[in-house]
Amino acid sequence: MPPTTSANPDNSMRILVVDDDPIFRSIALSKLIRLAHEVVEVEDGAAAWSKLAHETFHLALVDLEMPHLKGDELIRCIRGHPRTRHIPVIVITSRNDAEAISHCLEAGATAFLTKPLNWSMFGNHIDYLLRLYRIGEEGRRAQEEASQTVAALSSLVSEYTSEVMRATGRIATDARAIVEASRQPGSAMRVVAMLEALVARTEIARETLADAAASIEEASRSGREVAVEAPSIRRAS
Repeated sequence: MPPTTSANPDNSMRILVVDDDPIFRSIALSKLIRLAHEVVEVEDGAAAWSKLAHETFHLALVDLEMPHLKGDELIRCIRGHPRTRHIPVIVITSRNDAEAISHCLEAGATAFLTKPLNWSMFGNHIDYLLRLYRIGEEGRRAQEEASQTVAALSSLVSEYTSEVMRATGRIATDARAIVEASRQPGSAMRVVAMLEALVARTEIARETLADAAASIEEASRSGREVAVEAPSIRRAS
């Protein structure tokens, strides 16, 4: 069915409800809309994965026992795809044995709730996991920016190193040429001209080094400003 949109779309997050029980989906949908979120509901795991693979969601509520694609299989699909691997997944199940819970967590579930749900606490679970998701996304974006800065800094250092090495090589070559020229009779004027050219080239090399140091320092400062540790989304029960 088409998504049901909250009354406050600016602050809403997209949540996928996956359960073959239409009554549960209806109740969950009404609760989530009250929390100001956009909700999409599907009745089996295969339909859920089709949605997740092509649309953006910020959290998924997944029943464990479903036709076509079971809950743990769906979770493994979610965790195995780069587009969806960070989405918090709450497993909804009527099973409360330790084996079922362990199986959910091994598959990659973020949290689990047992049926019948305590609806009075339902909103707290959702808000907590979405808050962790937002923090995680901010951290991942910061890490990506830091990685890009480091890559740019590395490229900059390599570029300036190559330029300095070329300049140093030219200076060394000129110095050897001056030594050879000075050994020739009547070469004083030529040697003076060569020395003046060498001094000019040395000054250019010095300015290149100064520019390199300033550019690298600026890039390094930018990298330090965005290099933050991304918090991980912890499992909650």
